[in-house]
Amino acid sequence: SALERDRQARAKQAAGKHGLPAAIDRVRAAPGYERALAAVLGRDAKSPLGAPQGDPEGRFWAGAPEPKPVPEALLSHVGDCPPQLAARLALVHVADADDGRTLGPGEWLVTRTGALRRWDGFIARGEGAAEAARLEAENRLAELERLAPPRREALAEAERAQAAAQDELAALQRELIVDERSLQGTAEAERQALRALDQAEAARERYSARLAELAATTERLSEERRAAEAEHTSAQDKRTALPSPDAGRAARDAAHARNEA
Repeated sequence: SALERDRQARAKQAAGKHGLPAAIDRVRAAPGYERALAAVLGRDAKSPLGAPQGDPEGRFWAGAPEPKPVPEALLSHVGDCPPQLAARLALVHVADADDGRTLGPGEWLVTRTGALRRWDGFIARGEGAAEAARLEAENRLAELERLAPPRREALAEAERAQAAAQDELAALQRELIVDERSLQGTAEAERQALRALDQAEAARERYSARLAELAATTERLSEERRAAEAEHTSAQDKRTALPSPDAGRAARDAAHARNEA
């Protein structure tokens, strides 16, 4: 987002002076060559591309015929180079380090870190840092734009998956609420069943105690009945053993008759 805002800000200034775009806004270096290009353009990086109308004061890239590029020219590392810059970049050797090579008239040598030496003996170090940062930012933004489509698609897919997951979560939460209410009802039923079980256990204990009392009473009454039956039987036996009143009377009569005889 920051890179895009920076690009938009530069786009508002792209017209530059006299309606012409600045060179820095129309040139792109290959990744790794931004500092070399910024050093070669130097303060001229912000100069407008093209010849202005009339004879205004200022610095302009009016362009010139492109000479034969030197070997490993910086021009080969600048994509879509504006024609106004081709003459400058065609004669610039680019290397990882300054090897002290001899430079012909009009030739430059620049390292990828931005150390510059010119054919006429001019040397510059650490120039164009701000311009290099702009070129690096533009390359970074281009790389992000290249990477963005699949990542945006991945983001969209992730958002769709998130929405589906949220819908599923909401459904599960609703089911959870129903289950919790059902669980609460089940728990209340369980509590009622436990209370009923406790009451039933208490009643069973009371009935068991009463049953034991009844069994003891039955046993006692059975013993009393057996004792009564035994007494009754004994009384019957004693009664049978006593003489009959009629028999005694007959014996007495017979004895009286014998006495009279």
